[in-house]
Amino acid sequence: MPPSFTAQYLTVRSTAQKLAQQPEQAGLEDIDLLHRVLSDPTHNRQTCAHFLYLEAATALSGFVSRSSPGHLRSRAWETLHAFAATSTGSTTLAAAQALGSLPLSITPPQQPALDLEDGPPRDIHSLISRAGMSEPRITRAGRSLVCTDPALPGRILVLKMARTEGQGYDLANEAWWMQYLGADKDLLPDQHIPVPLRGCLRIQRTSRITASGGESLPDAPYCLPYLTTPAYFTYALDPAPERNLDFTCFDRVLAKAARGFGQLSRRGIVHTAPIPLFHNRTQSGRRDDQGVYVWTRGGRLDRWFASCLYPNFGLSGLRDFEHLQPWSGSSRHLFHHLGTQILSLILAAGSWFRLQDPTCMGLTPDREPVDARHLFDPQAFTQLLKTIVREYSAGFLGAPLDAETLDCDETAKALIEPLGVDRHMTEVLRARDQLQYTGQEFTALLRSKALAPDMDCAPGEQDITLVTGPHLGEFNSRISAPELIGFTAAVAGQCIARAFFQELADREENCLEYSR
Repeated sequence: MPPSFTAQYLTVRSTAQKLAQQPEQAGLEDIDLLHRVLSDPTHNRQTCAHFLYLEAATALSGFVSRSSPGHLRSRAWETLHAFAATSTGSTTLAAAQALGSLPLSITPPQQPALDLEDGPPRDIHSLISRAGMSEPRITRAGRSLVCTDPALPGRILVLKMARTEGQGYDLANEAWWMQYLGADKDLLPDQHIPVPLRGCLRIQRTSRITASGGESLPDAPYCLPYLTTPAYFTYALDPAPERNLDFTCFDRVLAKAARGFGQLSRRGIVHTAPIPLFHNRTQSGRRDDQGVYVWTRGGRLDRWFASCLYPNFGLSGLRDFEHLQPWSGSSRHLFHHLGTQILSLILAAGSWFRLQDPTCMGLTPDREPVDARHLFDPQAFTQLLKTIVREYSAGFLGAPLDAETLDCDETAKALIEPLGVDRHMTEVLRARDQLQYTGQEFTALLRSKALAPDMDCAPGEQDITLVTGPHLGEFNSRISAPELIGFTAAVAGQCIARAFFQELADREENCLEYSR
């Protein structure tokens, strides 16, 4: 009769304490016991199974980081590597998280305290003149104004607006990172870094400029002016058919972005939002985590396809440096950030196929999920996954991981169904969350998004089902693509583990344990 979960957990805890406190007394039987626990599917169906596996895997990674070279450390490493690369479910995630906890020596940049520039508010026209533009054509791009001049064909001036003081500090952060990255030509050697004219400025609220399309300047008190190239606004994924990239070009853009994210992360510079990822946008205002997606929990992913449009990378490389921040120093946090970037790139790869026919999405007139699997080419999807693995790891490590050991082909095949069939289109707008809307806004929301658009109720009276997908998973449930989590964890864990052994090799002569 197999041991109970509690007995198994207590045995693992006891072994973990021995490996942590008396590693010199560890024997092969201790490593093999933890291996058997990770191999045992007996408790896999229990909701707390992940904690058992994580305890076993963390004990192994701790032993790897603290013990001396030898066959026991090699055995512990091989165990973790095998489970992280080839297992599924809780065991994969636990082993990868344990690899991701291995300590690295990274010194992130020391960012000074940032502030908004003092002085009187600037006039928008003076900023345009300073950029050398006399008769610019002005267009809107989100919350930015883009100024072009026929006399300066390779240059554009961007006026990025901030409506609140908090957004102003975000732009001050972006200006600092532009200057920092621009000064280090070796950090992102193949990518374009915009040049800020100044930091975040106060601008005159009386300034009025009308864009070429008739849009007026956003009513914003702060502005970041910077110079860049026209390619900066060529996104990797754009819903306009005429701006779609062909496969070869998209593959190159994805490769440049993956390498760039890896390069920055290895230097302790974390891009926290390659695309906006949320567990639940509608509740973001009253959740402690603001609804931001924590991928290691494996929960439902909100509006995955919409999140991929206009990502923070494009033809010129990475962008939106307001989302950059120095690494906190915890390997566990670094593992999470690496995973967020890798997962975002994989979703972007999947959304490229859906953009081949963006009208093929949602629910049929009979409320059946649209099936768009015919838009996916399994071989091409596999190639994109290999590009992500190869280029991200090359950026982070200086040399690529072997993508062939990470089941890119099987992962691509497994992801086509959840990414290609829109089974999860709805979410529930709780009564209490409806109170943020005015009566007019609420009525417009019901007409455009409600599953029953002809319903008649006031904000806060009852929960309402909205059609807002596609999502990955049912509302308040698990992600419908667990392979996405497992693959992401494996790549992130392998990157950190290999970096750890690279550093270890610099300290230990003839350290040949990590050979992959």
